[in-house]
Amino acid sequence: MKIEERIEISKKFKNFRFIFITDAPGSVTSFMKCELPTKVLNYYDIKAAILDKKYLNQYIDQAQDNDVLILSKVHPWLDSSTIKKLELVKSKVNKIFCEASEEGSFDCFLSKFDLHKENLLLFNSNIVDGFLYETKQLKDLMVSKLDHKNSFLYTRHLHSNCHHALNPYSSINHNFEIKNKFDQISALSTQCFKEYDNITSIGYIGHPKYCHNYLALNIANYELSHKVGITLKFVSSNPGPLHNIPVTNEVDFAFSLIEKNNHSEVYYNYKTSNKVNALWSLGIPGLFSPLPSYTQVFQENDVDFEEWSIPQEYSHFDCHIRNSQSLGREIANKVFKIISDKDFHEKRRILFNVSLRYNPMNIFWLYQEMFESLH
Repeated sequence: MKIEERIEISKKFKNFRFIFITDAPGSVTSFMKCELPTKVLNYYDIKAAILDKKYLNQYIDQAQDNDVLILSKVHPWLDSSTIKKLELVKSKVNKIFCEASEEGSFDCFLSKFDLHKENLLLFNSNIVDGFLYETKQLKDLMVSKLDHKNSFLYTRHLHSNCHHALNPYSSINHNFEIKNKFDQISALSTQCFKEYDNITSIGYIGHPKYCHNYLALNIANYELSHKVGITLKFVSSNPGPLHNIPVTNEVDFAFSLIEKNNHSEVYYNYKTSNKVNALWSLGIPGLFSPLPSYTQVFQENDVDFEEWSIPQEYSHFDCHIRNSQSLGREIANKVFKIISDKDFHEKRRILFNVSLRYNPMNIFWLYQEMFESLH
């Protein structure tokens, strides 16, 4: 979406006030789903603010009929006391949406559905005008559990490798004079591409439970080190907002290795695409498991998933360690083939350019269906 188009679209929403409500200020979820969108809308001269759940009582008296509420996550709003407060708010505001693309929210419709069923159905029928979701699988899950027919609005996952005015932990800044709104939005949309000639490190950045086979990745690192002729560093970290960009930038080639099994059923089909968007936004390529949200980003941008997928064909044994060795070697072979391609760095640049679509300043495309529902 071109900058002129974004600015023009923003004019349609200047009569609204967007309130992002969170139960966990300072958390990564709150930062990504509340803080960043709020700042972006403010820079488009649209009124937006973050509200801590504990101040919901005070907000009831200040609610306006042009307010659009976005509730971060599902489960924090399902206790009877909170539902009563939201019922009071409902009659005073324009719309109430609920962001459901988060693991605790998925589980409201899975193992904890019976626990929440009564209040969840009440929440769905009396309060929410639409659920925001990222994967078709999550939408299908919610549709199967909810009696009341509701709106389900597709959203895309923004990334945080953005201007420091949006992400205070980022070093990205503009280097030209801002004369008008176009210049401002252009400056705020900048990203920083990681420059390097040869890879010196590979790794996994993220929550440990979302990587089912660290041994395979370490074996891949060992094998790849022999292939490239240098000792590659293996980085593993789960950084918060403060360290996310600098720690991720330590990696030249990354992985998302998630096996679909009983352990991962609570998130495999519903997990967001943040891993793909975050890596590409820095110019860091990776190999990915075929999670629906990941493959969706590839399809949406005409990028060949097979080229960047975790190898599915490798020797299987009865021994888990031998399986890890076999998978690790295939990963190393695939990475070596990719980085040996004369067009490797050009392909990195292509992925980086794709990630510009998921820059927070492109919010009217990222949250397209939600904004369209307000017309």
